[in-house]
Amino acid sequence: IHPLLSEVRMATPSSIIPITDLPVSGVSDLDYLIATKADGSQAVRARVPELISAAQALDSAIDDVVAFAEQEAQTVLNSLGYLPPVPYASGVNVTNSRYTVQYAGDIYAPVSVPFTTGATFDSSKWRVVQGIASNELAQSSGSTLVGYSRSEAGSVPRNISDRLRDSIYVSDFGVTGSGDETVKIQYALDAAAGKTIFFQPGKVYSVSSAIQVSSGTTIIAYGATIRRIAAIDNIIRNKSAGTVGGYSASSDISIFGGYWDANTSSFPEVCTVVAFGHAQRIKMIDMRIADNTAYHHIEINGVNDCEIRGCNFTGGRSIAVTTNEAIQIDMNIDGSQFPWFGPQDSTPCRNVRITGNTFADTGVAIGSHTGATGIRHTGIVISNNEITGCYFASIAALNWADVKIINNRFTQGFYGIRALTAGTSPNNRQWVISGNTFYDMGNSPYSGTDARGIFFQAANDSGYGISSITITGNTFIDIVNAKALNAIAVNYCSNIAINGNSIRGVRASSVSIYGSNNVSISSNIISQSNSSAASDQAGISIAGPCTNVNLTSNTVDSVRIFETTRALVTANTINTSPISSGSNTQTSIVNNLVAGTYA
Repeated sequence: IHPLLSEVRMATPSSIIPITDLPVSGVSDLDYLIATKADGSQAVRARVPELISAAQALDSAIDDVVAFAEQEAQTVLNSLGYLPPVPYASGVNVTNSRYTVQYAGDIYAPVSVPFTTGATFDSSKWRVVQGIASNELAQSSGSTLVGYSRSEAGSVPRNISDRLRDSIYVSDFGVTGSGDETVKIQYALDAAAGKTIFFQPGKVYSVSSAIQVSSGTTIIAYGATIRRIAAIDNIIRNKSAGTVGGYSASSDISIFGGYWDANTSSFPEVCTVVAFGHAQRIKMIDMRIADNTAYHHIEINGVNDCEIRGCNFTGGRSIAVTTNEAIQIDMNIDGSQFPWFGPQDSTPCRNVRITGNTFADTGVAIGSHTGATGIRHTGIVISNNEITGCYFASIAALNWADVKIINNRFTQGFYGIRALTAGTSPNNRQWVISGNTFYDMGNSPYSGTDARGIFFQAANDSGYGISSITITGNTFIDIVNAKALNAIAVNYCSNIAINGNSIRGVRASSVSIYGSNNVSISSNIISQSNSSAASDQAGISIAGPCTNVNLTSNTVDSVRIFETTRALVTANTINTSPISSGSNTQTSIVNNLVAGTYA
């Protein structure tokens, strides 16, 4: 109203004459309308003729807007073939389907004719022509009345109802994050088959029995907690009737986020938090699995194409067993390995990628402890993980083939990597261990005395059960604990390349090869070996029977080679002691720089 103000002045309430109605005639330029604040602290006045003129202009503008809106509405109605709307009245005989009425701000046409209008508007006999009634939008079917379309080329228009049904929220099924909600969550998961389901951040969802997931389901649980509140042996697994083997149970399942709480402080009974069996195309991303001491954080049993990335695992070290892997890679041989469903057909895991995870104080971070002769888990990639303080091993492999362990950091624990064969299994081959760091191996409550950074051990000395092993570009530091033995030890294996590694500080032999063939050890830098000063240990120790050994271009404290056939030891720089050898055949030890002298 400020354009209408002509003067502002202080006044007292007693100086203001109350004006109840604005006069519409008989006013002059000297007439004012005066208003004041309730406390009389300020007053304004304006000329009455100007106020009248402004009010008339505003009224005219409103009339213009209303007229324009009515004209536009009539244009729309005409384009749809409807008659001009009239105010709703009772007693009208409606016989024309093009007849329209105005009621409560909306325009309606008859649903069917003929009928006679009553004193009360009957919404069942009318349908909205212009707009949608608010009571219709408020109904459960209201979302079907609202359109949706993406802007990208090729998108197809849908309604909001269809769009929202692409995803499921557990809250749609009455899940609130209060009390035992197992049944409601299972209803939600069943509805989410082939879709995405959301758990609300900040909520704690409690389950007293395992929840099961159908094929094609994606779970989004960032910021949510799913907690075990009973002595159950599993929190979540894929669905199966137990009759389909291979990789044919519920598959194509992804879990993103969530704090999956085994809650063993309240329920100490064993529990595998997440289990997938006979499945394929499984993803577990950014999960946190904690407070689990026995069994496994995740078990994949007979799974093909699995990715575990960005997860955090804690718990398991305290119970002091060697078989509670945080991530277990397994096969169902007799039902004891995977008790939830069958069949027991020994389907192995294939194409497993475990990357960017952190493990703290677990029993074993990643591994297997059961196997069958001749059946191998294949295509395993373990990369960029941080593993600290395992009770037994960071990685404990059994019958694995085509394995890459790259750019991980292993701190403490008894073994860094231990690889074994089950029975007389051949063809556990194609191992690459590269770019990893091993620190303080042997620092563990485990009671053994042969801790190693890397340890390959075949089941016997005749089959060379693990072959094609490349160990390159790794760093080993302070493997000097009283329980420690070697940085690298390979027993009864074949086709071994150990090159470009840096090793500093080992209690016994830094590199130990026993009973193996086709071995190349080159370009390694090894110092401070054999701190125990044992006579049968050295920076590099070859003992037999070994065959076809090439030891070249290493910088090392000492070398020991015994019971070896067809060996070449040359171009090495040996710092502190001469080469110790004996019982070798067809072996050449030449052109090495030993304590400053070529020999």
